[in-house]
Amino acid sequence: KVIDQAIHRAPILEDAEINRGWGGLYAITPDDNPIIGSLPGAEGFFCAIGFSGHGFQQAPTVGRILSELILDGATDFDLSPFAHDRFDRVTGRAETRVV
Repeated sequence: KVIDQAIHRAPILEDAEINRGWGGLYAITPDDNPIIGSLPGAEGFFCAIGFSGHGFQQAPTVGRILSELILDGATDFDLSPFAHDRFDRVTGRAETRVV
């Protein structure tokens, strides 16, 4: 059905072949926002996980944040909305699923 719809929208695809596919994990958190930062009890370990399908879009900024944390020990970004322990305190702000 998807292929038929794609051909309907772009007839040139009728002669196209699918040579390979790719699959990956879709990591989510209860509020659909990532966990970014260090973890207590794991000195020197930094995480950036659970992007709910938005990791590629947010990678440049998250890369900058992690590099600042690793190299400088701090960042100017407020990471409290992305803290791992936010689920212990209150429910985080849920995002409407868009993916």
